[in-house]
Amino acid sequence: MRRVAVSALAAAAVASLAKKAAAAGAADAQNWNMQQQQQGPMGPHTGGPGPLEAPWLVVEEAGEADSSKQASVTVPFLDISTALAAANDASLTATGSFNSAAEELSIYSADAAKANPVQQVQQQRQQLRQLQELQLLLPLASQLAQRIDTAEAAAALEEIRQNVARGKRVQQQLLPQHEQQQHEQQQHEQQQQQQDSYSEVVLQAAIDSSVSALSVLYELTRQRGVSLSEETEQHTAAAAAAASCWEDIESLRSVDESVSSALQSHLESLHSQQQVYIQQAQQAGRSLLLLPPFRGLGDWQQLATAAAAALFIEKMQEAAAAESRAALHLAATVRAVALLHLLRQQTCMYRAYRDILEGRQIICKAKLQQQLSLPEGDRDAAAIQALAAAQQQLQRGERLLHRYSRIVDVMRKKENVKEANATAQQASEVAEKLEMVLDGVSMQLEAIPEAPAAAAAAQSMHVQQIMQKITWRAFEDAAAAKKRAAGIQSRLLEKYGLPDQQEQQQQQQQQQERGKDGDVISPFFRKQLGISLMGIERRATAIEQAFNAAAGIIQKSTSSTSSTSSSSSSSSFAAGSSMGMVLAARGAATDAESLLDEVEMLWLKSQLVEAIEEDISLSLSVAKVAATAAQQQQQLLLMNTTSPDSSLLGPPAAAATAAAAAAAAAAAQTQPDPRQQELLLQLNKLAKDARTQTKIKDLIAVAAAIKDIAAALASNFQEKQAAAARVMSA
Repeated sequence: MRRVAVSALAAAAVASLAKKAAAAGAADAQNWNMQQQQQGPMGPHTGGPGPLEAPWLVVEEAGEADSSKQASVTVPFLDISTALAAANDASLTATGSFNSAAEELSIYSADAAKANPVQQVQQQRQQLRQLQELQLLLPLASQLAQRIDTAEAAAALEEIRQNVARGKRVQQQLLPQHEQQQHEQQQHEQQQQQQDSYSEVVLQAAIDSSVSALSVLYELTRQRGVSLSEETEQHTAAAAAAASCWEDIESLRSVDESVSSALQSHLESLHSQQQVYIQQAQQAGRSLLLLPPFRGLGDWQQLATAAAAALFIEKMQEAAAAESRAALHLAATVRAVALLHLLRQQTCMYRAYRDILEGRQIICKAKLQQQLSLPEGDRDAAAIQALAAAQQQLQRGERLLHRYSRIVDVMRKKENVKEANATAQQASEVAEKLEMVLDGVSMQLEAIPEAPAAAAAAQSMHVQQIMQKITWRAFEDAAAAKKRAAGIQSRLLEKYGLPDQQEQQQQQQQQQERGKDGDVISPFFRKQLGISLMGIERRATAIEQAFNAAAGIIQKSTSSTSSTSSSSSSSSFAAGSSMGMVLAARGAATDAESLLDEVEMLWLKSQLVEAIEEDISLSLSVAKVAATAAQQQQQLLLMNTTSPDSSLLGPPAAAATAAAAAAAAAAAQTQPDPRQQELLLQLNKLAKDARTQTKIKDLIAVAAAIKDIAAALASNFQEKQAAAARVMSA
């Protein structure tokens, strides 16, 4: 695997260290031997430590002590771009000083050869460079461990941290000793070589252990990415929600055609975009499987590529899940409103037929009693016969009404619109028969002549009392509907409020205003909801006034009837006028139920607007992740294809390699992909368009276009990832 620009980041430090190591004396080994004689053996070995065990044990104890201190330090979350940017900045800085450091290294190599072989100097130089590379990879390793979030990943990260700390302590111990004991180099040449060999063993063990831990993180990252890509197949709820909502939406078209059409368009858009997210995640998962194994620090680009792919898959999985949640929530809201609308329709019809039937029964019974109260010679036999026939029809109507009531009760228990529609169809068939019966009875009663005034007056008070009870019942139904509507209105008012008079005057201008940069959609939609609320408030006030007026009439008629039952005013309140009062009250209740329909549709519209806003935000977030990942992948690809393995070259050649890699990284940052640049320009334009739309259907169209751009950016990343995988596998 090729080693890239990050390998040059330690170049200057390596050259300086090699210079000092070459000039160091052998006093380090002597001091260490003297310390061991004073302290005695370490660890469980009773015979004293062997030549390779003592430094390792000393460092291990120090590492454990330091690791306990580091356990309380919170590792800041760094995304891949931050880690790569840090590596590139360090690479550019190191490249400038690499040549001068290399010259110094060549001067001191002759001195180093006196105490150490050339191979040992090169080994130390390579180990210290790898130690620096490990330090640069720590932020990326921390990010991966946090995202994987398993005990195995945390243990691997802790292993890397301890190894880096262990290596830095060895480095810090070597440098001061070499500076202070340079004049004793010739006297302690043998001891110095032994001490250097100990340091090499410690450093190499730390590096090897870190590579193994990085390999664990690499494989865990790949496994997590592939697992997430497979899990996205489970997020198919948007498709089911869109399919199941068709009948729900159709049942609401009679209430609000524009909102129903917008709902259908948005649910279909959620379904199609969710399929795109699932496909993108699965394709990225397959690309992860193509990456070669992680074998050494020179393969750090594979680690970054796997991290970018896993992050992309995670975002696709989150987006697919978000689309499912949005579709399910919106579908549930549509279903609830549709079921309430269907049930309300049948309930209102049932109550109206019930009131009419009861009123007809009272009138028919009163007329029959009027006839029977007359002397036999004054009775109208034809009228009595007609009234008897009308009573039989009313009994049939009562049976139909009971059947209607049972159907409505069954309908109230339905949980989907399809079944509710089937039940409503049964109720409508019964209602048609019931209406025919009531119309026939009404015609029969109108054809029967009125009884003498005295007999009619005797019956009027009883009829009025019963009619008033029916009327009050209708008003109670109207009050209950108004209360439910007021509850929904209060929730909407908390969100959107009512626009004041000045806002209404400026409404035309506000429709053309652009939203603020922080807004996703135009503020017009929220203001429009407030205006609709104000219209509903006016209707509610009108219904309230009609309600109070009718209630006042009933109260007056009640007091008049009870105080002057034999007066002309009492006799003038005939059964026909009483029935008209019942019908007027039931009409007020129907108006209140209709108002409740409007409020529920306004609530549904507010949910739709919020869903579109969240959907646009999600698409913009996906586009940002895809664009960032594509740019990082392009940067890695350029660095890989322009950088030979710098570990196989001498310092001057490694410096040139680092410079070329740094230049490639800078080019990838300053000269983005033309295709991606064009897509981002289109995305910015569409984001601005979303803040200027004033029609919900146009806003849905803009949201769909933003989704298309996000999908194109994701495809662009997939292409670059596939290209990088091919290069790394070569």
